[in-house]
Amino acid sequence: MERTDDPGLGERAGVLVGRLLMARGAIDEARDLLATGGLLASATSPAARLLAADLATDPAEAERLREEVLAGEDREARDRARIARAHAAYLTGDRTAVADSLAALEQPAPDASGTAAMLRFACAVGDGDWTAARAALDAIPKGHLTTMPSLRGRVALNRAFVERREGDLVAATRHLREAEEAFALCDDRRQEALAANNLGVAQRDRGELVEARRSLHRALRLRRQLEDLHGEGSTLGSLALVELEAGHLGRARLLLHDAVRLLERGRHARELQGLAAARLLVDLYGRGAAAARGAGSRSCAATSPLGSRRSAARPTASSSPRPRINAVSRPLRPSAAARGVVGGARITSLRLR
Repeated sequence: MERTDDPGLGERAGVLVGRLLMARGAIDEARDLLATGGLLASATSPAARLLAADLATDPAEAERLREEVLAGEDREARDRARIARAHAAYLTGDRTAVADSLAALEQPAPDASGTAAMLRFACAVGDGDWTAARAALDAIPKGHLTTMPSLRGRVALNRAFVERREGDLVAATRHLREAEEAFALCDDRRQEALAANNLGVAQRDRGELVEARRSLHRALRLRRQLEDLHGEGSTLGSLALVELEAGHLGRARLLLHDAVRLLERGRHARELQGLAAARLLVDLYGRGAAAARGAGSRSCAATSPLGSRRSAARPTASSSPRPRINAVSRPLRPSAAARGVVGGARITSLRLR
């Protein structure tokens, strides 16, 4: 029997592996793997060219590869090239180019259509047009959400982003749970961790501290598995704020120290600045409370009769009363300014691809 090998099998397999690695955030690994196999240098199919464009470090080379796909006869590939071009334009802040590329779409595949909707949503959010942002999400067919858990997760995550901004924490919490479940179904642990983290933040804002801890610990476990230093540091910062809300100053201090240490390793300057400021506030508060406790003890000792062991232990009604240290006898409720400096408390949920 004559053997009939599939000459495009290796290229198709390489594209699938490359896309999988990209979805997991392993961009350098995807480049190394495909470069080793020679796929990027000899890309012949539209799918391989588009992958090569997405992995290209030179914007001009990426655009050249997209132009090759746009000149071809594969309609679905042409639409994917337009969406990739729109995404590249979005990253550079060129909203006009985003709109032009999306307007030229012919009949995109369901997953590509979902990515286009996410781009429209992101542009609307950037313009402050929340009506248009909601409309972009509402335009996605329900059937696409049912069959594609990844798209369902992205839509739910971004609905929660809008709802939390509008103060509807009940709806935001519901959609964040939906997003976490959807990402778990498609084994996207990076986005599952983001959804769990944001769910914990929303629960904390609702005063549900026990539930917030559980959600944030789920996010922490996933981010440690992924060796995501930035994500781990951010979640530790969110956990620290939960402990501050609960009045557990010592736990909050330890969490903030760990968060700052991780972000220093990852050189995440923006979030590091916020967490370092929060750590300083907590340290100063702890020193002030300790000093107040010490002052209270010295005051009681000074006003107790020295000749009576009993009166020294139990001051009489005529003795000076022990000062009340309210700061350590009730849960600490940070001010709005103190909340704002904890970078881990921010919800960052725009998810495009």
